Amino acid sequence: MEDFNKRWYDKYEKTHKVLEILKEFSDEDIDFVMDEVLETAMALKKSRTETELISLGIQKIKGIMHSENKQRWYDQNRTLYTVMNSLSAMKEDDFKNIIDALYDSLHSID
Repeated sequence: MEDFNKRWYDKYEKTHKVLEILKEFSDEDIDFVMDEVLETAMALKKSRTETELISLGIQKIKGIMHSENKQRWYDQNRTLYTVMNSLSAMKEDDFKNIIDALYDSLHSID
């Protein structure tokens, strides 16, 4: 049975790790990193055929609706807010690939 109290990205632990790293960044640095992620996500979405697109489902729709309240720290940064909502509308494998690449990139900065 699906747990509707969890956020859509709770299924993938690296997402939390990425958000924890980004939490320490300035808004300008978040914008710089997320602009690249958003560009990648949009290019990937455009490469998909209509049959490869997903139905969001209730959990992701609820997440997008809640993000409009801007209660989470990452909803306060417009670019990160846009990226999180864009990633929520992606196929799970595509989402994981983007998060994996972002996670690896952020760890190479250290």
